[in-house]
Amino acid sequence: MAELRHIDFTKGELKTEKHTYTIAKSISVEKYQEFELLQCQVAYGYSFEEINRILIAAIGHLNKADFVQAAVVLDNLRNSIDKGIEKRESPIIRLCMLFLIREDENEREYSEAFHKEKYNDVTTSGVDYKDFFSLAMNILPGLLQAYKEISQATMSETAKLINELTATAKEKSK
Repeated sequence: MAELRHIDFTKGELKTEKHTYTIAKSISVEKYQEFELLQCQVAYGYSFEEINRILIAAIGHLNKADFVQAAVVLDNLRNSIDKGIEKRESPIIRLCMLFLIREDENEREYSEAFHKEKYNDVTTSGVDYKDFFSLAMNILPGLLQAYKEISQATMSETAKLINELTATAKEKSK
C-alpha cells in the first residue's frame, strides 16, 4: 500500500509527482478577493451568493407572515451547513491552494483555470486530507470554533422557532 503524501510544514512545501508547492506567507489582493469568497464556503458549505439568495427567500416568507415556510427554508440551510461538503470541490482544499504556490505560478495573479489545475494535481496525488485542515486552521485562526458556535446557535434558534410555530399552529387549530 502506497504511503500518503504530506505537506512538509517544517520546509513549508508540498511535493506531488508533477509539481512542488511552497506555502506562501501572504497572497496578492487578487487572490485575497478569492480567499474572502471561499471563506464563506469553507465555514458554511455555501457561497455568499447562495446564502444571500436563501436568506432573501426566508425574508420573503416572513414578510408574507408565512412563518412555517420561512422556518423550513432556514432549517434546510442549517441542515445543509451541518452536512457540509458533499460532492463538490472541497472549499478547504481550494482555499489552501491559494496559499500553496506552484513553482511555475505567478503569485500576483489569480486564474480559475490554473487554480483548478493545481487543485486536480493535489487531489489526485494522494495527499493526506488532514494536512489541508491543518493548513486551513493556520490560515483561518478560529475557523473551527466559529463553525461550532454558529452551528450550535443555528440549531438552537431553529429548534426554538419550530417550537414557537408549532405552538402557534396548535393554538390556531383550536
